[in-house]
Amino acid sequence: MRKGAYSRTLGQFVQRGFISWAHDWANPIGMVTSAVEPADGLWISGQFQSDGASQRIRTLVRERLGAGKFLGLSIGYKAEEWHREGDVRVLTDITLYEVSIVTVPAEPRAHVSVTKDDRQSLSPTQRELTLAKRKLLQREVEALERETAVLREGLASRRTLLRFAALTPSG
Repeated sequence: MRKGAYSRTLGQFVQRGFISWAHDWANPIGMVTSAVEPADGLWISGQFQSDGASQRIRTLVRERLGAGKFLGLSIGYKAEEWHREGDVRVLTDITLYEVSIVTVPAEPRAHVSVTKDDRQSLSPTQRELTLAKRKLLQREVEALERETAVLREGLASRRTLLRFAALTPSG
């Protein structure tokens, strides 16, 4: 996702977009109240709907976060403009429809960070611990990204060797 890919439709997303559980578009669980695109991705705030199913998910989210467990986020969108950079599809303009709470996001850094009730009740020490957990997760993600880059370089090198071997007479 290229920086700025969301910018064209963020206003529309706040007005029309929704929050779902596991991309179930037929049963939204929340409303988007704000969305911004700072340098490090997309940040949204939302509000759970008051129906029983949405409140059940809200409880699940609070319990998982309270236990220090991870919950991911994923987006539902339409790619308007994109290009390829090697094996990677780089999105440069999208229409954003929904954000979904998921157990395994495609983007490992996309996650639920806090619920409103939890944020208000956190002590200064708990806030520091939450920030420390976020920093630890960020370091883990950065390490995985470095490892991925090394693996991509190794793969490119092996592909080059394979092409060279195909051109060399066998003996």
